[in-house]
Parts: sequence; C-alpha cells; structure tokens
Amino acid sequence: MSNYIQHILLFNYLTAHSTRWNYGVSVSAWKKLLDRFEYEFITVEKNGINAFFIHPAAFLAGFTHSLKKVDFKENFAVFNRTKTTWEKQFDKIKHLEYKKIE
Repeated sequence: MSNYIQHILLFNYLTAHSTRWNYGVSVSAWKKLLDRFEYEFITVEKNGINAFFIHPAAFLAGFTHSLKKVDFKENFAVFNRTKTTWEKQFDKIKHLEYKKIE
C-alpha cells in the first residue's frame, strides 16, 4: 500500500476514521508524487510526524550527500497515545478506499 492515498477532496483526519489514524497520504506516495517535480526526499524527523523534501537546485551540489537520512520512524505521538504500532493502525483502516499514485 506504499503508493496509495485516500481519495477525498477536503480531507480531515479528525473525521476520516474514528481511530484518527488515517492522515490522507503516505510518505511513500509523497515521494512518488514529488519526484515528478524533481524534489528529493531527505528524511523524517525524530518523532516520525513530519517528512522533509527539498529541490536540489536550491542547494549547492552534493549538499544532500552529507545528510543523515531516515526513511521511517514510528509516529511517536500516536504510538504514545494508543500504544499501537503503525502496522496495527493500518490494519484498522486498510478497508478504506484508496487511490494509487501512478
């Protein structure tokens, strides 16, 4: 499911599902979409909440080579609130309608 997003025009995670575990788009989907516009995925921050992308043209050549990149971190806030891993969270929302990013 890494390249899928739920297809909702006005998305609100507070009302998308009773668990509040559906955030509308996966990092993998953002990676695929932003790659089309030549943005480079850099990392997720230490709490697993925000992902960072840059456009390489805005930085000196080779800038990203020295960065410590992290592809995934468990969402710290959700895990602490629910004591549930991302796999179990996804299991509760996998039945929702999703749209593949081509």
